Amino acid sequence: MGRMDIQAEPEARSEQTLERAAFAGAAAIQRIIAERDDLRRLTQSQQAEIARLRSSNDVSRKRVLLIRQQYLELATEILGQFEKFDGALLEAVDEHLAQPSRSDEDSSVSTAQRPNP
Repeated sequence: MGRMDIQAEPEARSEQTLERAAFAGAAAIQRIIAERDDLRRLTQSQQAEIARLRSSNDVSRKRVLLIRQQYLELATEILGQFEKFDGALLEAVDEHLAQPSRSDEDSSVSTAQRPNP
C-alpha cells in the first residue's frame, strides 16, 4: 500500500499541473477574446470617424471649389474694369495731347501780333 501512495502522489501532482495549465490556457483565451472584441470596437469607431471625416472633407472641398470659382469670376470682372479704365485713361491722354496747349496758343498769338521786320 505504501508503494501505491508514492505512485499516486506524482499522478496527483501531474493532474494538478495539467489542471492549472488548462485553467491558465482558458484564462489566456478569454483575455485574447476580450482584446479581440476591444480591437473590433476600436476599428468600428475609427471607421465611423473616417467616414465622418471623408464627408466633412467632401463638403470642404466643394466649398473651396465654389470660393475659387467666385474668386476667378471676380478677378475677371476686376481685370475687365481695369482694362476699361486703362483705355479711358489712354483716350483722355491722347485727347489732351491732341489739343493745343495754352502756351502754344499764347506763343502763336504773340507771334502774330509782332510786327514783321
